[in-house]
Formats: sequence, C-alpha cells, structure tokens
Amino acid sequence: MLIATSTADAGFERLSATFPLADRLAELPDGARRTHRAILDTYLATGEPPSAGALDPTHLAALSEVDAVVVDEGAIVGAYPFTSQATGHAVQIVETIVGAMCSLDALA
Repeated sequence: MLIATSTADAGFERLSATFPLADRLAELPDGARRTHRAILDTYLATGEPPSAGALDPTHLAALSEVDAVVVDEGAIVGAYPFTSQATGHAVQIVETIVGAMCSLDALA
C-alpha cells in the first residue's frame, strides 16, 4: 500500500508541476479565490456557470488571466475543470450533470 501511495503522490506532483493552477490561484487575492469557489459551486449545483454580470469584474479578470475561468463574449463558458461547452466529457454529481473540459477532468 505504501508503494501505491508514493506512486500516486509522485504522479500528483508531476501533474501539479505541469498544470500549476493551484499555485496560480493561491497567489490571487482572497476575493478572486472566493469568486472562483462561487463559480465552481454554481456549476456543481446547477450544471451551469453563474452570470458574469453578477460577479466582480476585477476578480473575474484575474481568474481569466490565470486560466482558472474561461470567458467568451462576456459570458463564463468554463471554470477549470468544468465547462458549458460540449466536449463529450461530463460528470454527474448526485442529479446534476456538469460538462468537463477533458476526460481527465471528468475523472478528477
């Protein structure tokens, strides 16, 4: 069991180094991180993102800059790992189906 844990830990470290989103989010102000959490919570509850107009534009811009949120024509279309766009990948959480950006995101 210890070997599996060590292997999983090593894999997680490699993945984190390749996709350092958590590090980039940690550098953002608290308000931006709370906005990110609110976006994810809305995806989880409804399967859709909140209206961009209901969020602080400064926080939304900061999240977009670090690739945590995808905004297209003023609308949120993704918040890693979720998306509103058809990708062929989704995850079901209780009765809510949420689109995932890729198959690995659906597994995460």
